[in-house]
Amino acid sequence: MGFLLYITFNLSICSETGKPCYLLASADGSKKVYGMPDITVPLEYRRFLQQFGGPFFHAYTTSRIYEEYSHITSMSALSFLDQYPAWSDVLIDPNYHNDDDWTKKDHDEFKKALEWFSQQAVDYTVNWSY
Repeated sequence: MGFLLYITFNLSICSETGKPCYLLASADGSKKVYGMPDITVPLEYRRFLQQFGGPFFHAYTTSRIYEEYSHITSMSALSFLDQYPAWSDVLIDPNYHNDDDWTKKDHDEFKKALEWFSQQAVDYTVNWSY
């Protein structure tokens, strides 16, 4: 099986009502909002929701995680963005090959998508297969 990288979001379950909810940050504190958020991922970012691809994704995931945390296969979109590699680091990663269908343009667009996911009211998570 090839490498799989996908993005999901998490909803909490309210311990008082048993209903799905999420926290919406506001100037006066966080407000609990019940139900499903009204979110539509912009068309230009949808291709990053499920990526079946080559080993070059290791440059974004397992190659960037310290060995003692090698069991990690998911993190928040914000954490993933915080450790996002420079394109030059992707190019020198031993898992990247020049014939991979992944370019600097893809790299930059993926970063923009992660920025969008990181700014939403719900917690988006980046997951990968290994």
